[in-house]
Amino acid sequence: QTGIATSYDLAVSNGSEKGNYLFSLGYYDNDGIVKTTEFNRISARMNGSYKYFGGKLVIGENFTYNRTSEVQDPGVLDPAFRALPIIPVRTVDGKGWGGPVGGMNDRQNPVRLLEYNKDNNYDYLRVFGNAYADLEIIKNLHFKTSFGIDYGFYKKRSLQRSYKSGYLQNDQTSVTIDQSVSDKWTWTNTLNYSLKFGKSSVNILAGTEMYKDFFDNTTLRKNDFLIETPDYMYPDAGTGESFTSGTSTGYSLLSYFGKVDYEFDNRYLLSGTIRRDGSSRFGKNNQFGVFPAVSAGWRISNENFIKDNVSAISDLKLRASWGQTGNQEISNNAVYSLYLASYAGGSPTWATSFGTAYDIAGNGNGLLPSGFIATQTGNDDLKWETTTQTDIGVDFGFFNQRLSGSVDYYIKKTA
Repeated sequence: QTGIATSYDLAVSNGSEKGNYLFSLGYYDNDGIVKTTEFNRISARMNGSYKYFGGKLVIGENFTYNRTSEVQDPGVLDPAFRALPIIPVRTVDGKGWGGPVGGMNDRQNPVRLLEYNKDNNYDYLRVFGNAYADLEIIKNLHFKTSFGIDYGFYKKRSLQRSYKSGYLQNDQTSVTIDQSVSDKWTWTNTLNYSLKFGKSSVNILAGTEMYKDFFDNTTLRKNDFLIETPDYMYPDAGTGESFTSGTSTGYSLLSYFGKVDYEFDNRYLLSGTIRRDGSSRFGKNNQFGVFPAVSAGWRISNENFIKDNVSAISDLKLRASWGQTGNQEISNNAVYSLYLASYAGGSPTWATSFGTAYDIAGNGNGLLPSGFIATQTGNDDLKWETTTQTDIGVDFGFFNQRLSGSVDYYIKKTA
């Protein structure tokens, strides 16, 4: 069919010396080129910033909301192209589905695929953004706190119905529900102080940050439904077997950091940084790592002996740095001892037996007790991967930056 997309957007904004805001609302709907497929989204956004106590306190926020729903293409284009035109869509009585017979291909009836897929939509909700407050305690000393969130919720219900289509048929009915939650948040607090005296300027930053990342997934399935309608096909109405599975994982970070920047006469630059980061991914003996860094720069092009004598040089800077950074990109479960209970097995009296079912009694029959397989050994000494880098470089520019570039020599070690 001809795909049709519809979009509506509304935005309201205002601003003054004391603050500003923006609110927007949108709706988008798209009927796909494949019949019964569709996508729609509702979105909203709110930005704002407000000043209090003569600008000493600033409070603001930036949040976005999205809710989407979609019926996806079940993959009908290939069977539609390959289906033979002589195969009817329906049987003569109008109740069954036309399908392949002997001597023809075994492609599914594409109309049946679309009809039985139109109720298998997913819904997705996402909210993300942050709110902050910035307070000038005394002149040039600012305290800022910021909280950010990224939340997502996904749910899909898939119906499997019985059918007979030529020599293809399915008697198994079922409903499957997939559901997942993703929740991430960050809370940052900083103190920032800047000072200028004579030709010097100093900027000092200290802060803490907490981060949490959580993901949870659940899958439910129930078989055998007497009535095959969307309103009826929920797990409680099924009479057959039930299947469940699910996972949950997450990790957290706690960081302390500080930084000092010093500049003299726009010629000499010094900077020092230190971080102490703790991650739940590492063993209890090494959860925290300390990562310092220092750097220095000399803007030679601002020296009088260059400015007054070599006009061709528009920029010349010599810099050197040394620092360490940490890497925590390992599995959330790497620190734990893990075991798997897998009861599956062949005959207990034959070498084909596998899994964790053991014939402890030596009977060779009956229901066997299940054991566990150790799949991973825990390690409380797991620690941060640390990269140490030393760098010496030169930035240069000639003829009002018509020709510019950088040259660096560095040593980088990861352990």
